[in-house]
Amino acid sequence: MSKEVNLNNLLLSASYGENGTYESAQTFWETDPYIKWLKIDFAIEDAEGSLSVDVYGEKEQATPIGSLFGALILGQQAYADREDIFLACNDCDEDLLTVMTELSQEGLINESLGGYPNILYIHNLELASEILDAQNIRQFFDRIPDFVFQHTNVRPEIVAYIIASVDGFYEKQAEKTSFDSRSVDGYSPLMFTENGYILSNSGNLLYREVN
Repeated sequence: MSKEVNLNNLLLSASYGENGTYESAQTFWETDPYIKWLKIDFAIEDAEGSLSVDVYGEKEQATPIGSLFGALILGQQAYADREDIFLACNDCDEDLLTVMTELSQEGLINESLGGYPNILYIHNLELASEILDAQNIRQFFDRIPDFVFQHTNVRPEIVAYIIASVDGFYEKQAEKTSFDSRSVDGYSPLMFTENGYILSNSGNLLYREVN
């Protein structure tokens, strides 16, 4: 009989980052069990596209049109487990705590409401000109919760985006993106407000409740 496998060293492929990104199964409960980082790439089927993809076992050509990176805050599960989601966010990432604090001040997070909501925090949403200038871009924004549900089997009840306050942040994002720089530069907050997002009273957060 073969010797035992050391499951303490087990690694799981991560749903974010580049191919080859893994996270430890052993340290999961010590880190962020109620925070799921995610990265979703978007493409449009296009016979002349530059990207070769596998769609249900069939090879197709496609054109990349965007990428979303952020985190899903699993508020419902934290509430069911009687865990403090604010503490979990604070231990994980300062931006996540900002999201929770801002939404709490907006009256959207309160245990008296019957639990914590699942929240999608968008760190950045890079979009190509084709979708950024499309007449139906609002439909794309409307369906972001559906895309996340398809990707994670968890539907967010609130989607949130922090307006950057660090000098040079948007300029650096614009330099790095391979898509339309307007989706990540100083214009990006307007991109959200034009597609159904509400500005918090503090002016630091844009958010949208999911119907």
